[in-house]
Amino acid sequence: MSIADVEKAIDEAIFIPKSGGKDPDGYNIDRVAWAAVALAAFQKATGTDDEDAVADLLCDLMHFCAGHADFARELRRACGNFEAETGEGGW
Repeated sequence: MSIADVEKAIDEAIFIPKSGGKDPDGYNIDRVAWAAVALAAFQKATGTDDEDAVADLLCDLMHFCAGHADFARELRRACGNFEAETGEGGW
């Protein structure tokens, strides 16, 4: 999958909210903590700085998906999960 394919998928199918929204099931603080643990482990393994860590992790996940999954599909699924977990979004 090319970067253009991912950008097209984002432009056409994904709404990414910025505020984090509501917390209907009361687990979003845990979700933030789980993500922080994953990001810290990635930074420790790679040495990437705070400014680039999220983008670098996403890039490496794209590399992983190139041989294992459809990144754009997984990103759409993640955005759908975020919408369900925050009550925000819609596309």
